[in-house]
Amino acid sequence: MTELPRRLAVIGAGPLGCELAQCFQRLGSRVTLITDGAEILPREDRDAAQIVHRQMEKDGVRIIAGANIQRAEIRDGAKNLTLTAADQQFAIACDAILVSVGRTPNVENLGLEAAGIRYSARGVEVDERLRTTNRRVFAAGDICSRYKFTHAADAMARIVIANALFFARRKVTDLVIPWCTYTDPEVAHVGFHEKDARAAGSTWRQLRRR
Repeated sequence: MTELPRRLAVIGAGPLGCELAQCFQRLGSRVTLITDGAEILPREDRDAAQIVHRQMEKDGVRIIAGANIQRAEIRDGAKNLTLTAADQQFAIACDAILVSVGRTPNVENLGLEAAGIRYSARGVEVDERLRTTNRRVFAAGDICSRYKFTHAADAMARIVIANALFFARRKVTDLVIPWCTYTDPEVAHVGFHEKDARAAGSTWRQLRRR
């Protein structure tokens, strides 16, 4: 079995970064979680994210928010990250660095321009039926979805098969996507957050457990 790093720096405080930071801390590493945002789990409900934040700090994870990484280097046999946060510069020495800052769609060298398929840094452009700008080509999964989940990709693939091969008219916008962040405590939801409902102009009412 590979030995656990004694000191671990995790860059990125999204779901994967938080899950792995808490996991390694509980397995015995001393973990520093670094994010350039104001808080962890920025896509989750703020109250829920703060509960996870408090639990992670209780577990011993050091969380540095609002940080910008200036450089990474090896010094005296150790890996070092130089950061600026709250107008101060300081260094963190660690045995391993885990980078969890999201994914970039791999659209290079596919000849999409020649096929008349529009794309951007976010991925391939599709309509609500997952058809690209070339009406003979469909796309599904991470390459064209804001939901980077295996179950979302599976649901989208089923829509593509139905629409492309059986002339159905299924819409990806009809999907209601659940997701869960496997921290302790876990954070899960289905459908809109409050901020999503506000952005969509929906009427909403907040319910609280007594």
